[in-house]
Amino acid sequence: MTKNRSEKLRIKTLNKLVDYLLEDNIIDFMNILIHLYYKRFNPQYFPDPKINDPIKYACAAAIAKRMCEVWSSPPKNIKSISPSWCDNVTPLQETLWLVDKDNIIKNKTFAYFGIMVYDQFMFFV
Repeated sequence: MTKNRSEKLRIKTLNKLVDYLLEDNIIDFMNILIHLYYKRFNPQYFPDPKINDPIKYACAAAIAKRMCEVWSSPPKNIKSISPSWCDNVTPLQETLWLVDKDNIIKNKTFAYFGIMVYDQFMFFV
């Protein structure tokens, strides 16, 4: 079964978000995120990217789940559920720190997958 063009584009977009996150390119990361929000993209439609790299796969799942939380919170209030494939992603065995280890209040969604980011990461008004 071949993936249609729309599905390929959604996977490419999610992979780009993962790459920007791991490169610490937060400006381009947030530009894509805000663009998706204004296009009213529902994160539940991210197909499973089936990434072989466990770090990138965990990041993809965390991003998709966090997008749903951000979209669903005030003032946005866009009902969204996370893609089902996220529940099958194994958390990292070794913690991935994307922030300074001192005095961090961690984001619970990313922490579940073994990734440490700030609590309000990805939140925008």
